[in-house]
Amino acid sequence: MSSCAPHSQQHVAHLEPLLRPTDDRLILFPIKYDSIWSMYKLAQRSFWTVEEIDLAKDVVHWRTMLTDAERSFFSLVLAFFAASDGIVNENLLERFASEVQVPEARCFYGFQIMIENVHSEMYALLLETFVEDSGQRSHLFNAIHSIPCVQKKAQWALRWIANKQATFPERLVAFSAVEGIFFSSSFASIFWIKKRGLLPGFTLSNEFISRDEGLHTDFACLLFQLLDVRPPDATTISIIRDASEVEKMFVHEILPTDLLGMNAKLMCQYVDFVADRLLLALGLSKIFFATNPFDFMEMISLAGKSNFFERRGTCKMCFTITRNIRAYWFPSASTAARFVTCTASRFDLDRGVDIPHLDPFFPDQQAVFSHRIALLDRQGNDIEMIVFFTRRPLIVAFNRSMEALEPPLLWRGDILVFRCAALQGRSSLVNSRKADEAHAIHAVRR
Repeated sequence: MSSCAPHSQQHVAHLEPLLRPTDDRLILFPIKYDSIWSMYKLAQRSFWTVEEIDLAKDVVHWRTMLTDAERSFFSLVLAFFAASDGIVNENLLERFASEVQVPEARCFYGFQIMIENVHSEMYALLLETFVEDSGQRSHLFNAIHSIPCVQKKAQWALRWIANKQATFPERLVAFSAVEGIFFSSSFASIFWIKKRGLLPGFTLSNEFISRDEGLHTDFACLLFQLLDVRPPDATTISIIRDASEVEKMFVHEILPTDLLGMNAKLMCQYVDFVADRLLLALGLSKIFFATNPFDFMEMISLAGKSNFFERRGTCKMCFTITRNIRAYWFPSASTAARFVTCTASRFDLDRGVDIPHLDPFFPDQQAVFSHRIALLDRQGNDIEMIVFFTRRPLIVAFNRSMEALEPPLLWRGDILVFRCAALQGRSSLVNSRKADEAHAIHAVRR
């Protein structure tokens, strides 16, 4: 449904199926919103704990390989992060988790609350590890009161939580900006230090957390696309623009001097780039038309990409297969992709492969990406294939070894073809079957 005139919060709740309380909300099955359920299952498979992060090398790097300016900069980044996840949970507990009545969405929010607690624990541990002076550490832990640039971001988010006049759709946009824009410069700075080969534990945790926050932003965008009543486009754009300006003020305050390959101007350009991507995910047009100034940011989950799937087997689309599989991407999809394969209980770290080359055997010469995935892992187990896409819409084709999808949508010779089609701003796979085997086959538009 297109944007409409402003409505009161009560009127929106009355109109919105997602917000309307019914007895069905108490019963999980049968699943009514496959797309929401799929994202919940993705979140489940993404779970991690702080015990997986080894900070032994990080302590040495922090003390001996960073400049004073870099230590000060990352201390401020951690100060913001230490409070941010608590603010997100405050919104979930006080507003969203009680307002949204769909049980599938409540499952996602429940899991999000848990993983936000993991994030909070991780950032607290990082501050405890890196900042030895107790007074300075206390100052950073209380950043929403003691550090103005952090305080501004916190107050912006808290105002949206407290705003009783703002509708749910407006607040949904605001918190998509909190997790999609307010985290963007801080995530980027940590990937910048990863590019230098420093702080491996810190940067690994950042990969996990940025992946999680990317999923949370995607979920907000998915709910937004499912709404029957949305804010006027001008309202949505105003919220995103305002969040972008707050984030850029934060950038200027924490980056008063240039670092090697990193400065406030480039970072602000990146913030605008992320804001544009968020607008597209919400079904609107770009307003900044910024390009990504950081090549290293091609790795992170804010753009639907990551380089740590090899470690964790986290996925965007999953298929269970029993024989060799080949997949193809068409140039009209403007798609880059990555394969990772895993078993139910362990991950084969050697199976993460980029998709760089033409397949001369594909009957359509326009196919530009392909790769063959082997049958079994080293232990002889059937594998689960995880396909990770960077853009939508796209067309994907598999050969007949794809037994998890029956019947096929379309056969071209021996090639099974199905489509991730943009439908009212969200993507779905058409005519996929065997949901018990491929329940995560739904791909949400980024």
